[in-house]
Formats: sequence, structure tokens, C-alpha cells
Amino acid sequence: MKQFVFGLGNPGEKYAATRHNVGFQVVERLTKVVCGQRFSQVSHLQPQLHAQLYRGGELFFSQPVTYMNDSGLAVMKVIQYFDKDLLVSLKKGEPAGTSEAPAVIVIYDDLDIPLGQWKIQFGKGPKVHNGLNSIRDHLKNDAFLHVRVGIDGRQGQRLQSGSEYVLTAFHGQELQQVEIAFNQVCEELKKRLQ
Repeated sequence: MKQFVFGLGNPGEKYAATRHNVGFQVVERLTKVVCGQRFSQVSHLQPQLHAQLYRGGELFFSQPVTYMNDSGLAVMKVIQYFDKDLLVSLKKGEPAGTSEAPAVIVIYDDLDIPLGQWKIQFGKGPKVHNGLNSIRDHLKNDAFLHVRVGIDGRQGQRLQSGSEYVLTAFHGQELQQVEIAFNQVCEELKKRLQ
């Protein structure tokens, strides 16, 4: 079975260390934890698929380069290129595998979850997340594995709007909390990747 892992974020150095890019950061770590050296970048397809893509056999790790708000375009193009049947079944409303053996995994930041915490749910994600909404629009489905990584370290203080806050970097003790959460998420996802 082919498995597709998408980490959401924004391309470019400006966004690399921001809260909104935890999906990118987890995918980078996961490729090392799960596959080590047997992964190769498929760079010649990046313009066509709108994504950085790493492949190891039937396992695909991807970072859309469309910016967060249009992540669905890259997700759809990657799945369409490598598994047209999966895309057809998704567009019919069928689930992408199961919670234990998912065909599609999407990793993204969640402002409703406190920093250092995370949730993994099949077919259930927040209603307000532009990257996720873009995927829903393109696939007509959200019956895939949602990996929601908490980024809210404001401790009840809302001095910035959410859209500004997600573009800030982690700092101080937050870096340790994020590191622990990333390791936990990677260990949990290893169990679900074939």
C-alpha cells in the first residue's frame, strides 16, 4: 500500500522556524527517524507537483511549496501523480485507509492545542485552518489521518491575533517542549507507517 505523509507549512527561510511550519519540521524529522538513508528527494517533480517530495519505496513524504493557504493543490497533485485510484476514491468520499494503516497523513499546527501537546485523529480536524480547508476543497474529503501539533504557548494572553501569532518563532523553554512533542509524534507515526 502506498502511504503519503504531508507536512504543512510555508516555504522559504522567512517561515522556517515559525509555529505555522511545524508540519514541515515534523516531516523532516520523520524521514530521518523512519527511513534514515533510504529516502531520496524527487526534485525533478517539484514544479509539476508543487511540493518537495521524498520517496522510499511505497512511502512518500511531502512538503507543499504552495504556501499554507493552498496546500490542497500540492496534496491533490502528489496523490494524483502516484496513485490515481486513491484520489478517485477520496473524491467519492471514501476514507484513505484506517487509523492504524493510513494511506494519507497530514501533519499541521493547531492553535487550539497547547504547546507541547498533540492529537492524532482519523477524519477529524479543526474547522478553522486554512491549509486543512484547502485540502478539503481539493480532495472533497477529510477522512485521512490528522496529526495536530499544538503551538499555543500564550497561556491565556491574547496580545496578538492568531494569524500573527502562528508566524512567530518558538523561543526559550518552548523549544524544549516542541522537541519533546516532535519526538513523541514521530514515534507514534512510525507504528503506522509500513
